[in-house]
Amino acid sequence: MDPRIRTRATPGETINAREDNLDGDAGAIRATAADDEPSAVASAHTVQVETPRADIAGVATAPPQPPASVSVVVGPLGADALSAMGSEPAGSGPSSAIWVLAAAARRELGSPDTEPGEASALTTASATATASAVPSTIINIPVGRTPAGLAITPNGRRVYVANGNAGTISVIDTATNTTIGNPIVVGTAPVALAINPSGSRLYVAHNANGGNKITVINTATNKVVGTFGVGSDPLSLVVSPNGKRLYVANANSGTVSVINTANNKVVGNPIAVGGRPHGIAVSPDGTRIYVANNSSNSVSVIDTATNTTVGAPIPVGAQPMSVVVSPDGGRVYVVNNVSGTVSVIDAASNSTVGPPISVGSKPTALAVSPNGKLMFVAVSANTSVAVISTVTNTIVGAPVTVGIAPGGAVVSPSGRYVYVNNWGTNNVSVIDLGLPASAAVSLGSPASSNGKISGKLTVTDSLSIRYSTGAPTKGMVVINPKSGSFSYVPFQTARHAAAAVTASAADKVDSFTVTATNSVGVSVTVPVTVQILPKNTAPTLKVTVSKPNSTTSVVTIKLTAGDADKDVLTYSIPAETARGTLVRNTDGTLTFTPNTTALAQPGKDTFGITVDDGHGGTRTVSVTVIAKAPPLALRVAKFVNDNHGNTVGDGECVALVKEFLRIHGVVADAWGHAVNYAWRRGTGGTELENRKFKWHTDTKFQDGDIIVYEQGGYNLSSAGHIGIWFQGKLYDQNSGWHTTFDKSLPGRTVQTRQAGFSPFWNNGNGPPYKPNGKRPVGYLGYWRK
Repeated sequence: MDPRIRTRATPGETINAREDNLDGDAGAIRATAADDEPSAVASAHTVQVETPRADIAGVATAPPQPPASVSVVVGPLGADALSAMGSEPAGSGPSSAIWVLAAAARRELGSPDTEPGEASALTTASATATASAVPSTIINIPVGRTPAGLAITPNGRRVYVANGNAGTISVIDTATNTTIGNPIVVGTAPVALAINPSGSRLYVAHNANGGNKITVINTATNKVVGTFGVGSDPLSLVVSPNGKRLYVANANSGTVSVINTANNKVVGNPIAVGGRPHGIAVSPDGTRIYVANNSSNSVSVIDTATNTTVGAPIPVGAQPMSVVVSPDGGRVYVVNNVSGTVSVIDAASNSTVGPPISVGSKPTALAVSPNGKLMFVAVSANTSVAVISTVTNTIVGAPVTVGIAPGGAVVSPSGRYVYVNNWGTNNVSVIDLGLPASAAVSLGSPASSNGKISGKLTVTDSLSIRYSTGAPTKGMVVINPKSGSFSYVPFQTARHAAAAVTASAADKVDSFTVTATNSVGVSVTVPVTVQILPKNTAPTLKVTVSKPNSTTSVVTIKLTAGDADKDVLTYSIPAETARGTLVRNTDGTLTFTPNTTALAQPGKDTFGITVDDGHGGTRTVSVTVIAKAPPLALRVAKFVNDNHGNTVGDGECVALVKEFLRIHGVVADAWGHAVNYAWRRGTGGTELENRKFKWHTDTKFQDGDIIVYEQGGYNLSSAGHIGIWFQGKLYDQNSGWHTTFDKSLPGRTVQTRQAGFSPFWNNGNGPPYKPNGKRPVGYLGYWRK
């Protein structure tokens, strides 16, 4: 036995209720009890997600609060209620001595028929999984003596409980499932509650023993701010959706009182209905009031525009005690206490639909989930709550065990929790309709063809489940709302971006959510991260090579590249090759210019050109050009310009010639002895001849000729001075003449030359020699290739 519950009972005991226990005195009630009560479950609001992969995380998200709504539970109280609870001794007549609760729960605004994401193009089907079990009680909250009615605020943060025998109202904080502050003292026999749509006012009905009145409480301060009288024995009440009217069912009077909530004044005459009205409810649009007539076995319908009944009362089961309207206003549900059934009424035709739904012995109250898919029926004799699917009008699973003599029920605006007041055990049971503590997402590997990834969210809930997804940003996801299986396909642009060399970690993944929502709108959302399979088409490259230019020997190379992904392409081009240099022009072509190696060894030159798309795609093409030596004039001009200004040392006039010979494959030692000529014979050196150089003794100099002079005598075997003829000047690398030359040679004079080239001398004092057909003094000849 829970020590928090003041009433005590042993298994098998029956209620022994007395009239003096109903007027607010401290009388005790003994009621049937089980050996053990359900234990409280800690962390009931937490959903812990099990993830099979390291890159998948699960987070439980609290369902969003719906708009403000009205939730009402009323408790009919009177002598005839004793038999309704099944606890009055056989043969006894009606008595007003026993508190009996019959709850009529109503919500104006609830979850829409379409679950989040259902209308999305990503959803391929619409189906609901079969429920596998029923909810279970998670905690019992002690309240005052004989809780006879309860109501929940539109935001779901507070539950108010009318303690009939205590004359108080308990306030429950739904975040902690504990009562807060001291009970609000309201006076004798509070039996039913109603809250206005804004949640600012709580209305308390006091039955005949409590003075046939309504107490008004300011919920901001939990203080009583007014009272006013109504008909005899008010047992239930409801506030209109706009909050302007309060409707009160007066059991003994057989009437409904209409109250202007602006001034708490009765509007017009009471509306006559059937015998002993116990339950009352209002349609979501506020145009109709439905009244359960307990002794007439019927439901009266009131037009709120005229405050008159519409048509004949609708026949239902025996002793109807509570009535609710579906959130869409299409159905009216009535609990029949003696029949043990729930009648379903079509609101359009005001006639019952199908056979009554059997729920168990002595049902007293009922409430509907915000989305209208489930109905919860407090079954007093069974100490349980039956769960009904309003889609099939059948019981879902086994009843949920609560406290003794449950008499009222309300559903939280989120749809997750059901609160049930148990007048036999002086507590409120909280039923968790939420998802279980684990949800697992499994993922497959990306398909090589399109990057498709298949996965599944596996959740086992106590209620039917619908699966939906949040939209990813880089692809599309399609989910089967019945099974939770889904498939993700990345956009081609995302796959291509993931292939980029500069792609970040974020570029290579996409994320979305998979949500399991049960039939009362409670959901668990699991974030899913998927890898994007990179995709790239390598670029193409075509190379066109021209023939060497006949004048310059330059080769033009045309590059034609393509990329199916329209990537920006970059090229890798060598600046130098074995026989030339490469330069990319502004028009995208390449210019190949043969280098000095090509002078000595002309021929084919092969190198590679690579194009890169920046996404891992490259294409390399091998290019072969003909490295042809350029014409003589160009060769000599380039060579002289590049080399003649480099001073090697005083007197080393042969240095420039040695370099010139080297690129022609002739190895010359110091002072140019490789020339190896015999000037008297006028023949050239053998090494030069082997390289196809020819010896000439005329003075018809051409650019590139190697000109040779004697050193100072007629029997020397090497040159006295050598240089390269170019554009009328003899070039070498010396900065000045030797001053030790033999001056006895006829006609030879020493003359300072210009820097970088050597002037010829004549046979007397005069200007430097200019080719005019005469042989200069000391001139031997020249080599020409």
